Amino acid sequence: MQNLPKTGIIKKRKNEYKINWIDHEEIIRRCYNDLRANDLYINYMTAGKQNFEDDKQLILKVLLTYSLIMNHLNIFTRKSVYWANDIDLANYCVVRIISSINAQDDSLAKLPTLYNTEGKDDPDEDKNYMIRLFIKLFYIAKATKN
Repeated sequence: MQNLPKTGIIKKRKNEYKINWIDHEEIIRRCYNDLRANDLYINYMTAGKQNFEDDKQLILKVLLTYSLIMNHLNIFTRKSVYWANDIDLANYCVVRIISSINAQDDSLAKLPTLYNTEGKDDPDEDKNYMIRLFIKLFYIAKATKN
């Protein structure tokens, strides 16, 4: 976990997107305190010397049981109606990305694809499906307004 902030791509993205949690320090503090009190973290810290794979597994376990932090992050549902819909997809993507990282990686330049296109006749099948679905929903919404 100590190596994570040192990766060039994370520094670059942080500066690019001006990522900052200053307005939400209390939420971060609560998440951190809950994590420290959690058995996953306690077992990790008392296990002795950890390596990259141990760090990675802890992060994945926390994300996969993310109810640990969700109680505190629900405040964002009041700020955006999309939060509840997007958090599961975002969590899934983060888990996939972290799962693909190995100790030799210095950057996340090549992220894994979200959709599996192997063995499909049309590699854009998922994209085309989403476009068709969006168009149908648009017409349904328009028809129900009138």
